[in-house]
Amino acid sequence: PKEIGFLLRAIDGHRGSVQVRTALILAPHLFLRPGELVGLTWNEIDFNDKLIRVSGDRLKMKLSHIVPLSNQTLDILKEISRIKTDSQFVFPSPRNKNKCITTNALLTSLRSLGFSKEQFTTHGFRHMASTMLYEMGYRSELVEIQLAHTERNKSKGTYNHAEYLQERIDMMQSWADKLDELRS
Repeated sequence: PKEIGFLLRAIDGHRGSVQVRTALILAPHLFLRPGELVGLTWNEIDFNDKLIRVSGDRLKMKLSHIVPLSNQTLDILKEISRIKTDSQFVFPSPRNKNKCITTNALLTSLRSLGFSKEQFTTHGFRHMASTMLYEMGYRSELVEIQLAHTERNKSKGTYNHAEYLQERIDMMQSWADKLDELRS
């Protein structure tokens, strides 16, 4: 927890582009794979329902995925939506609005903040969230669905299509509150 707080404070102090800094701030909240995060588009964000709906064609498992937004992440997304970039991307490339920033930009920024590859990678936000949520007592179904993992048990995966959305909404808010606590 102390190291997570240090990481979050370091990201808050990042002096790079708004796009990269904001993506790094949101990464521990959303649990998306780095490529899914940087490729987020505005049409995937539902401000009214407080959800991100990522289409299956952008995901590793090719299944659509819902990410509940905490109050904190909703505020961050609303704030950056006010920046007029004329891009479909939430994190457009500063050089080409028709492209998103790269996953390498996130990694390079982590390195510039002093985190070696042995200490942390951009995919590490997912590991961090999973570990902490299990330690906080959340059921594996909730954590694994939120990570967009598929059920390894083929029979269970075939028949169980539960989304546990309300429980995931509560979990994501609790997680965002925990990140705030660790940051301070």
